Amino acid sequence: MRVSFDNYVIELCEDVYEPAEDSFTLLDAIDAIGLSPGTFADVGSGTGIVGIHASKKYRVKPIFIDINPKAVRCSKLNAELNGVEGSFILGDTLKPLRYVDYAAFNPPYLPGEPEDIVDKARSGGEEGIEEAVKFVKESVKVRKGAFLLLTAFNPVEKVIRLAESIGLHTRVLFTRTIAGERYYVIYLYTGEG
Repeated sequence: MRVSFDNYVIELCEDVYEPAEDSFTLLDAIDAIGLSPGTFADVGSGTGIVGIHASKKYRVKPIFIDINPKAVRCSKLNAELNGVEGSFILGDTLKPLRYVDYAAFNPPYLPGEPEDIVDKARSGGEEGIEEAVKFVKESVKVRKGAFLLLTAFNPVEKVIRLAESIGLHTRVLFTRTIAGERYYVIYLYTGEG
């Protein structure tokens, strides 16, 4: 099934996380900061909507990364549907990259252990931050800035303290409550960001 968002056409693929309020919150955070030319890693790309948006609006070179092979294929399909050229990597967070200018991650943030590859897009371990912690630790590879979405389910301050302990600056771009769920978008950057 295909859906439209702004000027994009997104194919919803079986066993791939569909764009929802959390995805759109992340897009709004990117728009709040804006992006300059460079590379952009859409981590946990799912349908690819975040990387497509960044590429179309800011002309960055997107890199779509997901641990789900179906999501990598879905990102590629949607990039093609929207006239976006990029790189597509089957991988875990930022591990496959040496460096990147920007990165964005809407991690699995619900507390609990994933039961399968599809559930891994929603369940982020005991505190719901297992994947977010990996992303923060790898964000030292990001030259300009990284966007991380968390919710009130997560110990947000713990993630911020971790980022600051490894030399990253942090800024809560904004919080948003939608249908009773509170989202936080944390911007991580080096002193240059």
